[in-house]
Amino acid sequence: MINNFDKDFYNTARNEFINWATKISFIEPLEFGSVNSPGLSDLDLGLCFNEFSKDKIKLFKAHLRSFPKIVENAMNGGTLMLFRNKDLDRIALIDDINLNFLTRNEKKIISINKREAELIKIIQIIEWIPERMSRIHMDLYYGEVNKVRTVGYFYSLHYSILKSSEFVLLSTKCLEYKNVIDECRVAYVTGNNKLFNLRYEWLKLNYLEICNEIMIKISSHLQKQNMFLTFNNILNYKLNSSTFFQGTNSLNKLTKPLIKNSAITINIPNIFISTYYYYSMFDNSLGKEIKKRFINNSQKSEILESEIICSEISTLLDKRIHLLNDMFKFVKDNDFKKGLYKFGWYL
Repeated sequence: MINNFDKDFYNTARNEFINWATKISFIEPLEFGSVNSPGLSDLDLGLCFNEFSKDKIKLFKAHLRSFPKIVENAMNGGTLMLFRNKDLDRIALIDDINLNFLTRNEKKIISINKREAELIKIIQIIEWIPERMSRIHMDLYYGEVNKVRTVGYFYSLHYSILKSSEFVLLSTKCLEYKNVIDECRVAYVTGNNKLFNLRYEWLKLNYLEICNEIMIKISSHLQKQNMFLTFNNILNYKLNSSTFFQGTNSLNKLTKPLIKNSAITINIPNIFISTYYYYSMFDNSLGKEIKKRFINNSQKSEILESEIICSEISTLLDKRIHLLNDMFKFVKDNDFKKGLYKFGWYL
């Protein structure tokens, strides 16, 4: 169960990444977060383009062919995120991340106010819970071929649970999740197979019920606060080639995910599709791509922005979609194939 990765391995991989990146003057190496569980954690890495042109992009793509194998192993299938300098400046509009610049002093990231940070947490819950559910469910359905990856998805989910607890009263089982995933990760790293299996089975047994509880309670809370309103029509959305969201206005009980022809359909409250709906109203590259993925929504054009989301949320979503679109166009227009932060499935 345990791999041979230790702190020295990650330090070596990180230094190799820095050495590789600094051979080109116009890119800067980044790391997201830190390695808390050697053997289980991944290196989450990125690059910031301080300047770029067609010639520089061509040079960078050639340089990618020499990407160190040890770094690739330490990333464990993760994506090397690619940013323009001016987009990275605004990253706080998307996520509350711990960003480490590996070759110089901390870069000043444009800050957001306390209320914006609170609203971003709500948006993160809405956009991440269904996506994490789908990945976990698919992993478990197909036999957990990569338990390290599955545990990573379970761990990622706990951030949304903690954020949700700031807005609604969650059950004891929900609040227990954090301790269980922590114990699961420690057991993995220390080689305690018995405890690892016990905690892993608990996560498998309870994650779906926990996600459904959060989606129902968060939806009810947002409606009561008049932040997100109920849609008259049902929204159906294709997140990516293997994930479909089927919206519902019912906040009583959600049906189990259905897997058919290697694709998963998840029944979720309409509110948990609403930010995508809002993004689809924008006439930019990413907005158009998102719009194409709504399925059989004949009444879509009849719904006004003001009818679904309060102005406070919409103002923030305006900023997000413009930033997300800038990042999307940078990766897409330069034909990188991958490297898009947040919405990589739209490439």
